[in-house]
Amino acid sequence: MAEKRRLILIFSLVACMMMTSPVLGGDYDENIKKAVQDCRRSYNATGMSLMRDRVYKCYQRALQKQDKRKFDYCAAFDLSAYFVDDMMVRQIHCPPFEGFDSASVSKRIEGGLATMGYDKDRRETEVKLLADTTVKWFKKIFETD
Repeated sequence: MAEKRRLILIFSLVACMMMTSPVLGGDYDENIKKAVQDCRRSYNATGMSLMRDRVYKCYQRALQKQDKRKFDYCAAFDLSAYFVDDMMVRQIHCPPFEGFDSASVSKRIEGGLATMGYDKDRRETEVKLLADTTVKWFKKIFETD
């Protein structure tokens, strides 16, 4: 009987961890990669001028539908736009493009995760995962020219 209770406890813990851990793997990685690629295409086509509107609309749609996959895409696109702008700021010493300073980007991502019901600890985990994955793809997609 004790063994059965122990197995039930282990199963419950694993199930709970699966429900609260971020979605990883190929689908997650491909979603973030696509966001970075789309950011590059958008930047090459229009520069930074239309990025802010695109980012805001993306978040709006994701949050209206409570679509985590879409939200991750929006956050990765947003972070990529910030990284592009930051490169320009450092290279040509211009001020950050309005809305793409680190505080604004962080506020959008953290606020969106809070709106989706994530507690503070979970938001921190999600932000780190998003940032790490976006940086990985940004380096491969933007810095390989």
